Amino acid sequence: MRRPLVLLILTISLGSGACSGADPAASPQPSTTTSAPTDADPADEQPFSVTVDGREFSGHCTGDAASGSPTVILESGLGGDQYALGLIEEQLAARTKVCAYDRAGIGGSDQPADTPRPVTDLVSDLHGVLTAAEIEAPYLLVGQSMGANIVFMYAQAYPDEVNGFVAMNPVPPYTDWIRRARAVYSSKAELRSNEISFYEGANDEEVSFQSTDGMLADPLPSSMPYTVMFAEDCGGDTEFCDRVLLPLSAATRTLAAVGEGGSFVWVKGAGHEIFVTDLDTVMEAIDGAWSSS
Repeated sequence: MRRPLVLLILTISLGSGACSGADPAASPQPSTTTSAPTDADPADEQPFSVTVDGREFSGHCTGDAASGSPTVILESGLGGDQYALGLIEEQLAARTKVCAYDRAGIGGSDQPADTPRPVTDLVSDLHGVLTAAEIEAPYLLVGQSMGANIVFMYAQAYPDEVNGFVAMNPVPPYTDWIRRARAVYSSKAELRSNEISFYEGANDEEVSFQSTDGMLADPLPSSMPYTVMFAEDCGGDTEFCDRVLLPLSAATRTLAAVGEGGSFVWVKGAGHEIFVTDLDTVMEAIDGAWSSS
């Protein structure tokens, strides 16, 4: 039995080994984003702890927002903590204020009240954290993997607060991806036990991605610049290339067409964590969103 194809998006490990027949929903999924060391001066770090809906969230900021510059908000991938995108933070802290936090159940933040919970709840949590920590808009949002879904949906929900965003390898919207995945799986039972279970919350943070259809339906301001980045490799698995890579890239590309300011960048050979393997290209995308905003 193979891992869910959408989980491959997060782990780059299609068929990385046979499983023993255990229900994937009952098995813990691997964290996909590890904390990256940062060279920023710890003395410059501005930690914060805030309470949102009765839960405590831990985070930090570095740098200072120059006049007219947006504050950069970082959202890590599934299972990643507030330092997971430290490589990007290092590049930007000298230019503006950069902030990140631990999502509910990660690092120093309290567990969520109920699981599984929709990704829309994580969007609301982000808004609550930014408000409670008095981190002033406008924001330039940068998200990786599940964090890319959060920043995309945040820009749709709170467009007046967002100057632009970069979404690296977002999880494809639910209905569109399940439709494409049907062509890959041999049976409905296999599709349900893998893809659908993941979208229902059988993942590292017990987040349901079934509420992601709005990513394709909800508007973005025509003036908002953003980039959707795609980068997956086959990891030596030719079946991944033959069956999954093109539909996966197509599902990701659709997100770049939601707003008039969207662009799509396929970073060939970079792998899932583009900010680690090709930081220069990520910074170009961030600079593009910054200068166009």
